[in-house]
Amino acid sequence: MRALTAFLSASLFSVLASTAMAETTGGTINHFDRGAQTITLSSGRLFSLPSWDMVYGFSAGDQVVVTWASDGTNSIVSKLVKVPQSNSGES
Repeated sequence: MRALTAFLSASLFSVLASTAMAETTGGTINHFDRGAQTITLSSGRLFSLPSWDMVYGFSAGDQVVVTWASDGTNSIVSKLVKVPQSNSGES
């Protein structure tokens, strides 16, 4: 029972630590690379996608917020959200 409790505690700590290390970055999508499974923001920042399905419905020029974590080499996207465009100037 003690071993199970220790395992569950370590697992919970790992999940919380992973969540705490996630970062967010806002920007505009500049480029998609389907072969490399990446997107590049207009800032030049490159993000790896775990699944190409994540970008379904997105286009170059879309403003997005990217939630990502580093694996030491790559910035891997966990969530990609399109920022709604305001209709400023319309009455």
